[in-house]
Amino acid sequence: MAKAWEAASGAGLDLDKARSDMQSPGIDAALKLDMQDVKAMGVRETPTFFVNGQSLSQFSPQALRKLVRDEIASAKK
Repeated sequence: MAKAWEAASGAGLDLDKARSDMQSPGIDAALKLDMQDVKAMGVRETPTFFVNGQSLSQFSPQALRKLVRDEIASAKK
């Protein structure tokens, strides 16, 4: 964890503000909501992409383009 904080500081993160923000109820609520979404959508790995609730089964730019095109075509019907 110390290395992560060191890297973040080196990248310009205000460590005092970040540590303070970590304790914010809003941050906790957002993380809980994200975890509910992860469970509901069955996410098991990252990155995971969704287009209109459809998951990208094969990770590649071509597969993402195809999924977007298919969803656009479906929406036009």
